[in-house]
Amino acid sequence: MISLLSGAIIAAALLFQPDAAQLSAFVAALSVILVNSSWRLALRLGLFALLLCCTVAAWRVPDPLAPVRYVEGVFRLAAEVSPVALLAAVVSAALPVLGLVAFARSTESNAPLAVAAYYTTLFALAPFQVTPVPLLGFGFGPILGYFLAASLVARSGARNTANPLPLSPDP
Repeated sequence: MISLLSGAIIAAALLFQPDAAQLSAFVAALSVILVNSSWRLALRLGLFALLLCCTVAAWRVPDPLAPVRYVEGVFRLAAEVSPVALLAAVVSAALPVLGLVAFARSTESNAPLAVAAYYTTLFALAPFQVTPVPLLGFGFGPILGYFLAASLVARSGARNTANPLPLSPDP
């Protein structure tokens, strides 16, 4: 129940902020966990419905902040430099996500897969310039967050190499 309550509280915080792109990414990540969860179907569907409603509501609220070229518009900025710069930016964004997916497969853990879903959603929304582009746009927060998540996943994987994490977390 703590996990369910935590998901609802985070969704509400992102709704009231509002940050529709971050909420969408959070819902994508949590959906990976919910699909592979051993929680009762009614709980999973209820939480997903709540998250989906929060996401729709967040997208209906206009963002008062204009996009910044080198934060939300980093892909467009790279495209303006050259096609090679755009390709390098896209590859740079894709490599960490692919690494997380590979790690999730090798450890049979859905935690890195959820982080990969989070970053994939943000990268998919990047052309709309509604969210900072993690790992590429200026700003230390997303970079720090990625490396903290990666180090926790790596540490967890090192401890559980003989007994990998199950795909279904305990409720």
